Amino acid sequence: MRSIIFTFILLSLMSCAQLDYNIPTSRLDSPETAGGLGKFDVAIGAASGYDVDLAEAYDFVISGTTTQESVTGPEPLLTFKGNVGLMPRLDIGLQTYPDTSDLLKVKYQFIGGDRSTSGLKVSLQGEFGFGYHENGTLNTDSKSYTTDLKAKSLGASLNVGYRVNPDLLFYLNTVFMEYKVDGVLKDGATVEYDGEQSPEVILVLPGLRLDFDSAYVQIESGYSFLNSSYKENNSDDFTYGLSLGYTF
Repeated sequence: MRSIIFTFILLSLMSCAQLDYNIPTSRLDSPETAGGLGKFDVAIGAASGYDVDLAEAYDFVISGTTTQESVTGPEPLLTFKGNVGLMPRLDIGLQTYPDTSDLLKVKYQFIGGDRSTSGLKVSLQGEFGFGYHENGTLNTDSKSYTTDLKAKSLGASLNVGYRVNPDLLFYLNTVFMEYKVDGVLKDGATVEYDGEQSPEVILVLPGLRLDFDSAYVQIESGYSFLNSSYKENNSDDFTYGLSLGYTF
């Protein structure tokens, strides 16, 4: 009990303003499209991802800044996604994760039919990350720190799968993603950090989808290769993901 109280007091005394963002390492995408104009596929789940810290201002006993990039993870990220069919083989969709750019997705399935047909399924997908902008402040007795971070991303994937029957699909999704991140940390009018990062990530994501009429469960576990802006922070790790979805 004492340790819990001590931890709570310690956390209450600490405060910080961070330049950080997430790089998701799981997609929970299948090679199949929604199935036609006006068909929907929506899901919620948990997906692995890296947390990249560029710089930080802190206030704990003393205040100051650190500007050394660090990468932690993989850690679980909440994800929402939704696809809508434009044509039998063409979808457009949106996927969100916390603390990173939302992904606008365009998928074209060029081999195989919808989930009612068994056999080989292959699709290509473009991913366009946009619109992430975060700023923060930290005021201490003597200083005022401000942070400003903008992120966007661009990538593509090749997804190859095989549907055994209407209830079971296996797949392997290979993703390449590049990020562009701009961050500024100021101590009053003094710039402590002003940098641009361009990390890249390659994802190899085998998974399966279990369909139950309109509902489904999707499970994914694979491997990620992160090429950071700083060589010492390059990383490769196992990935994981789980989602619950519904089609209508």
